[in-house]
Amino acid sequence: MEKLSPELKRRWEWLSNNYNDINTLENQIKQAYDAATAMGRTLYLGEFGALTTANEESIIRWFRDIMTICKKYDIGHATWDYPRGGFGIFRNDGSPWQEKIDILTGKE
Repeated sequence: MEKLSPELKRRWEWLSNNYNDINTLENQIKQAYDAATAMGRTLYLGEFGALTTANEESIIRWFRDIMTICKKYDIGHATWDYPRGGFGIFRNDGSPWQEKIDILTGKE
């Protein structure tokens, strides 16, 4: 975070404290998409994920919202869950998290 410009830090802090629905998230991501498009570039969303301490309902909503936006704007992406790392397709007990797998693979 220390390498981010003051403006990007401000946006990150705002989004971290104000995300409550897909529209809020899409408005933020679309700014980056529009900037990349204006420069003739594609956008890649790297290492998005959710804290493993968040409740399952919030995690699923977050992943569903992110994937919906990525599909809409054809944004490449990678998922990563902090602090475990990896792809986050297993619950803490080691069982497959099928709903999350379906979201990430476009089956939902």
